[in-house]
Amino acid sequence: YNTIPTVPVRLSFVAVNNGDGSDDRAAFNVDKELYFYTFCGADEEGVPNQAIDKRFWKAVQPTCHDVNLLTRSADSLDVLVGLTKGHVQILDPLRHEVVGFYNDSRQIDNSNVTDVRWVPGSDCMFVVTKLWGFTMIRDRLTTRT
Repeated sequence: YNTIPTVPVRLSFVAVNNGDGSDDRAAFNVDKELYFYTFCGADEEGVPNQAIDKRFWKAVQPTCHDVNLLTRSADSLDVLVGLTKGHVQILDPLRHEVVGFYNDSRQIDNSNVTDVRWVPGSDCMFVVTKLWGFTMIRDRLTTRT
């Protein structure tokens, strides 16, 4: 009997202007890990280049993620990460930082996060949907719970 929830693999690509043109980034979550790569294909043997950042969670799994296209730059990316048990984190994989942690106490809802998205045109507002049908709009600048 398997008690671990099945979590799909999510893959995202984002173009970042590094001053010399566009430099693509790829992010994907699988099982309890989230990986960030500079996307430039693979070497001759089909092995991808070295990861920029790798995150591992012990008690929860990443279920989804989204990159803020408004705030992206060559040295910073704001990435929302939805987790099982209702948590949401904002990471910056280029600076190797956790920028924000939301619903840590799970007072709002403790069901799995099914999707996270930055509100288009906003550098601070994001939408979170939950397994039990709950949807919330959050401002990254407000007090974290």
